[in-house]
Amino acid sequence: YRNDTAPLKELRSQVKNLDDATAVSMLQLALSFQGVEPMWSNCGPLRATLSSILGALGPWFLHKNAVDHLSQAFNFLYANLTHEDKSVSSAAARAMRSLCSECGGILGEPVLALYEQLQTFPRGHLDERDEVDIVDGLSAVANKLPFQGVCQAVERMVTPIRDSIAASTTALQSGRDVDVHSSEIRRGVDLFNMIVRNLTTDPPAGSGAPHPA
Repeated sequence: YRNDTAPLKELRSQVKNLDDATAVSMLQLALSFQGVEPMWSNCGPLRATLSSILGALGPWFLHKNAVDHLSQAFNFLYANLTHEDKSVSSAAARAMRSLCSECGGILGEPVLALYEQLQTFPRGHLDERDEVDIVDGLSAVANKLPFQGVCQAVERMVTPIRDSIAASTTALQSGRDVDVHSSEIRRGVDLFNMIVRNLTTDPPAGSGAPHPA
């Protein structure tokens, strides 16, 4: 993991006991910049900072069960995740991971659609460590689902990883693009390990069902 999460942790400690008016004002401040040109397109550091602020609001979202506000924050972060500036997309990935880890119980299964959206991104748009951050957060959400939901979510997340590893393994046998396919296999293993690491849900007692991992 990266050491640059320290500012996010510091922000989170400061906003933990925010009053409602201040928390909503912080959210509205971030959202007010979205789409305002030319600042929105050209001011990467501002967007990265605003993403970190929203990521730090996780404890407030959870305490207030603020589903609508949380959804607004996620839409903002997704817009930043697609930005070409790596500092912007990285800040958004870390903030998403933070919100997923903190608010997985109220985000629920719908947020896992983000995983399918990630598959449509051009390879290399996100740094691998950013992709790992997002998968870490989403697997934490999956782990909070009912047991059957956990199993379905794991299958949903693991299938494209498994297919990618299988395709790269087959391609390696041709001896072409060895570095590319080896890197893809390492990426798949890292993502798979992150998903499994977060699975702490046990099968219902007496069900005989296997652990989802």
